[in-house]
Amino acid sequence: MRYLILFIVPVFLFCTPFMVASYNVQNLFDIQKQGTEYSEYTPGKHGWSKRMSQIKVDNTAEVICDMNADILGLQEVENSQIFETLIKRLKRVGCKYRYFAISNKKGSAIQVALLSKFPIKYSRDIQVSYAPRVRNILEIEVLIDGRPLVLFVNHWKSKSRKGYESKRIVYAKA
Repeated sequence: MRYLILFIVPVFLFCTPFMVASYNVQNLFDIQKQGTEYSEYTPGKHGWSKRMSQIKVDNTAEVICDMNADILGLQEVENSQIFETLIKRLKRVGCKYRYFAISNKKGSAIQVALLSKFPIKYSRDIQVSYAPRVRNILEIEVLIDGRPLVLFVNHWKSKSRKGYESKRIVYAKA
């Protein structure tokens, strides 16, 4: 037992500690009409405007900076344009994530994304279904001190309406 402790202690002394977190940004939408957005995020409807979108980006950036995670999975990001706006806002407030990735499911109102302070070796979408309302899973490999860590960012349907449990099973199998 003594030898095991002598072996394990040095391993932990030289590890790089890091924090992984997940954050549902609750519909981070821009004001461009792509045709896939939820009706309440269509410019001019329900008070959704450029100003409201900017407030949403500012508040989201503030929460992300306060979290101070090294790797952060995000859910409910509309598209790469609003994701880039968020990344620029994070840089302006001194909260820099040098590496990032976002899923790309055509016809989907929302995507998942990842921010990382560690290099991303690769990212790819795992297509769960060809149906437009079924979201992709984002697979990412980051390198921490040269060692790979594979992460999956996903956002499964959670409503208890008829048939959703079977859709959640499809996600789990992917």
